[in-house]
Amino acid sequence: MAISLALILAFPLGAIANLAGVTFLIAYLAVFAAHWRLRKSAGGIRLLIVLGAVLMAGVLLGSLVHLGREQPAGLLLICLMLIICAASEWLIGRQEHRPPGNSPTQE
Repeated sequence: MAISLALILAFPLGAIANLAGVTFLIAYLAVFAAHWRLRKSAGGIRLLIVLGAVLMAGVLLGSLVHLGREQPAGLLLICLMLIICAASEWLIGRQEHRPPGNSPTQE
């Protein structure tokens, strides 16, 4: 909630819409990556998955270029959020793969 309020106060509505669009495009790319990993069990066609991912990456790149020209602070915010998400995922992965007996909750 506080992040939403900060965004509303810091950026005009058009910039928030651009940020939301880029965020959804990143999420769509994650769906293509997941589909690629599950293509055998999901019955995915390689060509269509790759074609969709390449086209989505092109749209994302165009959106990022536009965002960088119109709202450089918004582009910086997107990059910062991606770094935070990647670091969080990495930390969670490290904790899940910790060998038994090394848990910080065990004494």
